[in-house]
Amino acid sequence: LWAVASLRVEHQPLEQHLFAEVASRSIELSFQGVANTLWALATLQTHCPGLAERLGTEASRKCGHATGQGIANTMWALVTTGEWLPTHMQRLALQAAKRSEILNAQDISSILWAFASVKMRQPELLHALCEASVSKGRQNGQDVAQTLWALATLELRAPRLVRLLFRESVSLSRHFSPIDIVQVASAVATIETQ
Repeated sequence: LWAVASLRVEHQPLEQHLFAEVASRSIELSFQGVANTLWALATLQTHCPGLAERLGTEASRKCGHATGQGIANTMWALVTTGEWLPTHMQRLALQAAKRSEILNAQDISSILWAFASVKMRQPELLHALCEASVSKGRQNGQDVAQTLWALATLELRAPRLVRLLFRESVSLSRHFSPIDIVQVASAVATIETQ
């Protein structure tokens, strides 16, 4: 499925057959297998009732051995499938917060983006991730812009992280894409008025 989605092959009968097969054997998948399948489901936007829920359950059960990127990508896929799965989102984020040493700035940014995209407010959990983010180095302008957008969208007060992101925005501004600039400007206006 990952290859089908990566190649952007559009073959509905094949997709349906493969997703049905995964649904019947999801318990056998590793965390990475679950993450790849969720990514394919989100990327192909294939309608498979109950599959995201089943894969979310498996991801929640197996996330103790996942990488930070694996957790972040799985949360992106859960949000992108369009199904509302708050229990799985919370379990994955809790695991990430407990193991914050496995996360880099991009992972945390992606997790915050996932919560903001579905407007899921979990203040204690999100504050723990924000505090972890303060100790991580930023990788690029997109991480900074995405994190600021998420903080503004969630109306999350994280002054230490916001100060750090504002400082980094100045130094990274020449590397921002047009979308990054809009996200940062919008976030700055929103955060300043909170």
